[in-house]
Amino acid sequence: MATNTDIQKMYIAYFGRAADVSGLAYWTNQVTLANSSEAVINAFSASAEYADNYAGKSNEFIVNSLYNNLFGRDAEVDGLLYWTAKLNDGTFSVGNVAWAIMVGAQNEDVLALGNKATAAQAFTDAMDTTDEIIGYSGADAAAEAKAWLATVTDDSATLTAALATVDTAVADAVAASDVNAGQTFMLTTNVDTITGTAGNDIIIGEDLQLNGANIQSFGALDSIDGGAGADTLKILDQNNAINVAGSNVSNVETVIIQGAAAVTANTTNWTGVETLNVTQSGGAVAATAAATTDINVSGAVLGAGTLATTNGKDVSVTHAGVNGTAEGAISVNGAAGAVSVTTTN
Repeated sequence: MATNTDIQKMYIAYFGRAADVSGLAYWTNQVTLANSSEAVINAFSASAEYADNYAGKSNEFIVNSLYNNLFGRDAEVDGLLYWTAKLNDGTFSVGNVAWAIMVGAQNEDVLALGNKATAAQAFTDAMDTTDEIIGYSGADAAAEAKAWLATVTDDSATLTAALATVDTAVADAVAASDVNAGQTFMLTTNVDTITGTAGNDIIIGEDLQLNGANIQSFGALDSIDGGAGADTLKILDQNNAINVAGSNVSNVETVIIQGAAAVTANTTNWTGVETLNVTQSGGAVAATAAATTDINVSGAVLGAGTLATTNGKDVSVTHAGVNGTAEGAISVNGAAGAVSVTTTN
């Protein structure tokens, strides 16, 4: 089971930076509740930050980025090809690959990752005021924190130097914070009414397996108004099929859906949605959107299921088939704009 340190290492692997205070506490608690690291290791790839860093990038790029973030070096050729193949054929998710690379570290890599984790925890601990906790948000703050952590290697002297400057590093990150950064809202199992801020808010709904029971936080009765800013609704289900339809959603510009089973998403009646992204599914995908909404589908492991998009504006489908496995058909219907379908085996 993942520990607090392991969660910190996952922030390093995915984003190359130290965890924010509330994020580290939240994900550590989720692991405790679920009694399994599976509750979180794949959740990071459903984040807006992940999309900003890796959207449209190849699996080779993603694997090499994991190595650089964790160890400060490029992947060796054998490792690059092996883990890329696992992503391409759907055997492993990005979270599984990141976890495997992390726990499989050897020699200098162990030292480098250990030093980075120690520095990252010191950075998180140094955020001990309200202004610092709130201010460590947005792409600019993350870039500052990443640049500071990148100076830490397997050499203990680099860790000593980083720890000596941690308060300055936090101050620099907070000063660089994106002025448009909003808040993160976690949906609950109750009926939620969310009203966003003037910034770029993130709303997260999950379905987790906790103590043998499915806990679903995004429901048809929820009312979500993103407010101003460029807002993101993330829906993550690690257990069952997702059926996203109905609900009252407005002023949310980006919707990201990641599922362990089939995904059915219809955002036609949601106002203000500019992009519908289905980034992972473990079965059939049916994505429907208004003519003003771009649809992007990737990371689907279809099996016998089909992948179908209906309407939407610009539509992009990227699918890596599994060698020797018959899979369902892919269809794009009624797109108002450009269509791109890329398939590999």
